[in-house]
Amino acid sequence: MDVHFPLQRWRLNHVISLERVSQAQVAAFLRKALGLRFFHNLYNMRTELIYTEQE
Repeated sequence: MDVHFPLQRWRLNHVISLERVSQAQVAAFLRKALGLRFFHNLYNMRTELIYTEQE
């Protein structure tokens, strides 16, 4: 189940909405959070599995 991209999309839509209603400080904080990954450990494990399969 792909959860990461819908959550990122929701974050982006939320930031855009806040920018429209001029919550500049909150929007700036959330815009920084757009680069954060959900489930960081799963991303690391996925990367390890991909490289293991290629060897």
